[in-house]
Order: sequence, then structure tokens, then C-alpha cells
Amino acid sequence: MKVTRSKLRKIIKEEIELESLKNVIRKTVREMDFKDKGSFEKYKSQHKMRPTTKVNIAGKETTVGAASGDKDSERKPDPGFEDSASPYSGQDHDSLNKYFAKDAKMSKDDDHWGPIYNKLAKSTDWEDALEMMDDAFYTQADVEWILDDIGADQTTIDVVTDMSEFHHMERG
Repeated sequence: MKVTRSKLRKIIKEEIELESLKNVIRKTVREMDFKDKGSFEKYKSQHKMRPTTKVNIAGKETTVGAASGDKDSERKPDPGFEDSASPYSGQDHDSLNKYFAKDAKMSKDDDHWGPIYNKLAKSTDWEDALEMMDDAFYTQADVEWILDDIGADQTTIDVVTDMSEFHHMERG
């Protein structure tokens, strides 16, 4: 199959529109309301939900982890994290640096990944880290997985996934 420029432009335009739609949905559907615990449990049994997702059950605001009674998935706020949209403060970036420091230590003999992990472990902020990850061919899915793995709070997840550096990465 020969792909012409016009076909390629159409494909790219459709991908951009689809990604924009996904971002609009992600930004608008932040909180879910349930009339009672039963309706919440029914919904949860049919859908995958993050433990940190905010839900409103019978007028009471909580998280999926807390409502489910799953102690392992319940997240405590990171000490020292300011409740602002600043990606430069708090535990989450420190956790990212520790995450990559551990990888750097395990990959110290790897000529390719060792130096990359070392640089990432010394990143100064999320923008710096995302640029380095993009250069190392990390995808948006990789970043989302790392955010989940380090236990980033929802504010950090929102800020990082809204950064232009994040949107320059492949979706993966």
C-alpha cells in the first residue's frame, strides 16, 4: 500500500484529534458521583479504577482506595508536598530521582542505560526529566507507569501529564 502525503496528513490529523479528545475527557472527568456504596461497587467491578481516583459516594468525597477498604492502595499525602500545581516541589520529584538512582546502581555496567539512569537521577525538575526521558525514547505510557510506580499524587500526575514536554513524547 502506497501512502501519499495527503493520506499521511489525514492519518496524522486523525491521531492529533483523537489525542486531543482523550485529553479533554481526562481533564473533564475528574470526579465520579455514586448514589450509594452498592452502585460504586458495581461500577468498580466492571471498570479498572486507580486507587487515587476521587469519588463521591452518597455525598461523601473519598478515593477509590479508601472506599474499597484496600489498605495497600490507600495513598497518604506525601509529606512536604505543597498542594499547588508546582511540579518543582515535594516528594514526588525526589521519588523520581531515587527511582532512577536505584536503576543506575543496578545498571552501572551497562554502557547504554547506566549513563541515562545517572542523568535522570540528577534531574532538577520534571521538565528536565521529561526531556531526558524523551531523548532516551521513553513514551508517555512509560512516564505514566513510572508516576504510578513512585506513588505520585494526583496533583503531580495532572501537572506532569499536562506539560508540553510530556505531549512531545510518543504515546506508546
